Amino acid sequence: MIKITSIKISGGYYMFQYAQETEGGGTEYYSLESKDKPRPELITAFLRLKELLLEKFNTLKFGAKYVTVFAVRIKYGGKNCSKDKMSEYRLSGRVDNKESTTCRLETQSIKIGMKKEELANEILQELVNEGLLYIQGKRAQASLFEDQQERISEPDAEEDEFNEDFIAAADADSRQGAIQ
Repeated sequence: MIKITSIKISGGYYMFQYAQETEGGGTEYYSLESKDKPRPELITAFLRLKELLLEKFNTLKFGAKYVTVFAVRIKYGGKNCSKDKMSEYRLSGRVDNKESTTCRLETQSIKIGMKKEELANEILQELVNEGLLYIQGKRAQASLFEDQQERISEPDAEEDEFNEDFIAAADADSRQGAIQ
């Protein structure tokens, strides 16, 4: 099972840190940094982190349009929680004012409630699912690790005529080049 522990979007890079259990019972840690565009669903899920921040810190709602979240860290397991279940998260971001002065934000660990309908569960689970798809190679333009069979169709008669005309013209050009 892969557990995403951190997702960050910064400077056009998409950064993921994740852990995977080995067959021997140990844990291996990985990181992936890429400029490959993600699926739109990942961006949508990531943008919802702002909604989560504003729910927990409603004093920021007055300037919500100036708030940006650019990273989330997720902790699994803990007291009264199975080791495979998300238990806490931290958000990193910033607030920009009208003069373009920036204030960095970093929350402390925020516990995730046990209720499935809780907003944090919904948003983080959606983000983790999209992150897993990104790690597996499912990106905006293509799936990186799947062979897509090329579909071969019968050529149209017009295409054949075009191809024959093109070949004849290219052949004539090459003969003229050889004569000169």
